[in-house]
Amino acid sequence: MSLRKALTIAGLDSGAGAGATADLKTFHSFGVYGMVALTSVTSQNTVEVRSISDVPPNVVEDEINVVAEDIGVDAAKTGMLSNSAIIATVSRTVRKWGFPLVVDPVMVAKSGARLLREDAVNSLRNLLLPIALVVTPNIPEAEVLTGETIKDLGDMGRAARWISREFGTSIVIVKGGHLTGPESVDVIYDSRHESLHELRAPRIDTSNTHGTGCSFSAAIAAGIAKGMDAMDAIRAAKEFITNAILYSVGVGHGHGPVNSLVSLQLSAAKYDALMDSIKATNRLIAAGLRSGVSISLLPLDYFRRGDEAIYVEFDEGRLGDPVFGLPNDFSSLAVEAIGKGLKGIVAIKGVTAQALNRCGAIKTVGTKYWIAMGDNAIDAANVIINCLDQHQ
Repeated sequence: MSLRKALTIAGLDSGAGAGATADLKTFHSFGVYGMVALTSVTSQNTVEVRSISDVPPNVVEDEINVVAEDIGVDAAKTGMLSNSAIIATVSRTVRKWGFPLVVDPVMVAKSGARLLREDAVNSLRNLLLPIALVVTPNIPEAEVLTGETIKDLGDMGRAARWISREFGTSIVIVKGGHLTGPESVDVIYDSRHESLHELRAPRIDTSNTHGTGCSFSAAIAAGIAKGMDAMDAIRAAKEFITNAILYSVGVGHGHGPVNSLVSLQLSAAKYDALMDSIKATNRLIAAGLRSGVSISLLPLDYFRRGDEAIYVEFDEGRLGDPVFGLPNDFSSLAVEAIGKGLKGIVAIKGVTAQALNRCGAIKTVGTKYWIAMGDNAIDAANVIINCLDQHQ
């Protein structure tokens, strides 16, 4: 399969939490080769945007053309396009090449700095939205585009439908991050099927949301570049950005950035946990133990939902299939292990395991398991094996 390519047409955030830098991280997390056409350079951190310098429109045009001519573009997204001249140039150049476009109508930074000049809003409406496959305004941006106040999901749906019909964008996502409530709900109008959808995710209590819109729209573009239908790409992007916020990066003194590399980091952590659990289980079986389970908790920084673990059960000396999650009734033990800074739990059951009583292994209440904990599952398995060796 050939490598898929995505282009971000956006500004540079010197703090690397938003803009083109966040987009490139997101592209790479999705296994897509990322390219960039810079539109502006911002002196920015988690607290403020100190200065902005726009790239000349002819340079922006050259940036897009050179990568399209040589490397090719399977999908692109726009971010900060601060003035009418840049918007006109980007619109004309994207029309020329005809690749699918996701528009993130960036207007205001998290710090409150305006990133789109007021006289450029009409250019955004009339030049860019008509060529976009997907547009992703948050509620304040959707209010600017429609001229209407948005207070609830019904207003969001009406706004999404109006933007699509007025400007010709195929799919409009009005993001619900600015509302309140236990869930973050995005409302999507898909004009291809004249259908309205809601995408829901738990609302995460954090101020580290810098780059949310950039990474979300980049994730959609990455999915489209990989050949996914736009709605499937949007669903994958919603899951991605929820994890990116959940595992956000706590840097700076203001709005910290979301973690655009979360997919890669979680995959690596899962693989390490998988190998730890399998090796621990094989070690127990080789020591003559017949039944039990080896649990490897993901690193401390990732244990946010309470089920981030991989376990392998074995019975009669036979290895079961690895399972992502926690076995029933092990949540409290996982919390205990995490509280101690440990990532491995081994639970042994059966007649042989009763010998563990003699060396003070922890016995879980109301079950037949004898428990050991360790820095990882292999370490916990060694505790069990050493205990049995000492009391044979």
